Amino acid sequence: MVAIPMDRPAAPEDPPDAAALDAITRWRRAFEAGEDPGPPPRPLPGLLRLQRARRLARHLEQSLGFDEPPAAPPLQYPLSVLLTSRPAAPGVALGGFPPPPPPPVPRMRRPLPVVRSSSVVFAYRAWGIAQNRLRGVCVAWPVPTVIARCLDYGRRADADRRDVPHTDGSCGPPPCGIYATKTAAAALEALEVKGPLALGVVALSGKVVEHEHGYRAAEATAVSMLVVSQGEAMLFHGMEVDELFVVPDPTIAAARLRAVRLPDPGPGRSAAICGLLEEIMATFTAGRGAG
Repeated sequence: MVAIPMDRPAAPEDPPDAAALDAITRWRRAFEAGEDPGPPPRPLPGLLRLQRARRLARHLEQSLGFDEPPAAPPLQYPLSVLLTSRPAAPGVALGGFPPPPPPPVPRMRRPLPVVRSSSVVFAYRAWGIAQNRLRGVCVAWPVPTVIARCLDYGRRADADRRDVPHTDGSCGPPPCGIYATKTAAAALEALEVKGPLALGVVALSGKVVEHEHGYRAAEATAVSMLVVSQGEAMLFHGMEVDELFVVPDPTIAAARLRAVRLPDPGPGRSAAICGLLEEIMATFTAGRGAG
């Protein structure tokens, strides 16, 4: 059993309802228009939740022993056999013992290109929406920014965190890292969900490993989102992205009034969704090229 540190307030706030989200939206628009709307109607989700999530992640790593060295694998032969089969004096050997196993021959891998730069790499990503959470293939995203961690128990978790994601992919399958695609169509096909689908543009930073159809990154931040639900599409920008990750269901309900109707299911709908995603990407990559 893992004990969760209770460093949060004694009475946590309930998720904001539709009226509270509407008040937050009015306050934000007044602030962006240059007015002085005063203090926000209620605390806005943001860095405090991200810091709590990181503290909880560190606590879980320590409690689950991710930072402990892995147990040494058992020897193929008893230690005494290995010592006597490799005598210290050349030319002196004891018979009756099997020779040591030959060392494994390393396989030649084609090196993958690695992007290491001060500028971010923009790409596409998809999430399913269930139980009031945005969920990727493996884990839920409670906040827009997520940092990758290698789960290969054959490596020390603290060996070299700067080397995540591993370039050679030896920790897979699947190799570690936060995944994103190069095209909107690939992101649309990445997940098969029955409920609402969230698609968006993510900014990849840190170490980024490039593949033929996408990337694996050390850190990813969702910067603009498109939610497809009940044949409608809703765009989310700026602080709305943060609200979407913290409380998806109320945020989507409040955005229904500005939803755009999509074509019937089929190639036409897929093309319309990809077109909206590419328009979002163009606002971030104008003059520099996608990815």
